[in-house]
Amino acid sequence: MTDDRNSRYRSASRSRLRCKPLFNQPEFKEAVEYLKGFFDDGSAPLDLGLDTVQAFAGEGIVPMFISGPWMINAIQSQAPDLEGKWAVAPLPAKENNLSVLGGSNLAVFEYTKHPEEALAFIQYMSKKETQMKWNELTKSLPANIAAWDAPLLKEDPKYQAIQEQLRHSEHMPMIVQWEKIAQTYLDSFERIVRANADIQAELDAFNAKAEQILSE
Repeated sequence: MTDDRNSRYRSASRSRLRCKPLFNQPEFKEAVEYLKGFFDDGSAPLDLGLDTVQAFAGEGIVPMFISGPWMINAIQSQAPDLEGKWAVAPLPAKENNLSVLGGSNLAVFEYTKHPEEALAFIQYMSKKETQMKWNELTKSLPANIAAWDAPLLKEDPKYQAIQEQLRHSEHMPMIVQWEKIAQTYLDSFERIVRANADIQAELDAFNAKAEQILSE
């Protein structure tokens, strides 16, 4: 390794050591109990494989759901009969209503032979005008804040609700193990919901597994 890569490796290692999972604490348990309640009272279906748009457009199978802005175009194109009968709203809040930022990223690979050209492409794709055109073609939301002034977004209450939620959003933890931890949580939550596993015991086991993943 070069000195620079050694430095990055040491930095990443220190970041892992500073991470301490708290998935078995009362606040997290309360959130899990709250979500489980929607399945317990029948508000959310346990069935797997439901198409979100079809379930939403059906006879109240899924009267509302949490998802991303890509679903706006999906519903409009796949369930046109719902036009005027549905809306988008920011997440409800208790202490906060933070959601997770995510999506596609533009990046320059470490070993690229054309770093200047790659940076020029990223600069072009990040321009307001380019992002407005990209939104028009793909319905993907712009990362350039100025592009939100485009009439297509500014005059649509659905997209305005998304913009409001973006003001209360944070990126996922910047650790390489996060996806593995997230998948482990989904396995634990399924056991809690489907097998009625003891919540505290399941979260204790999940927290221990998260600690193990972070130490790998």
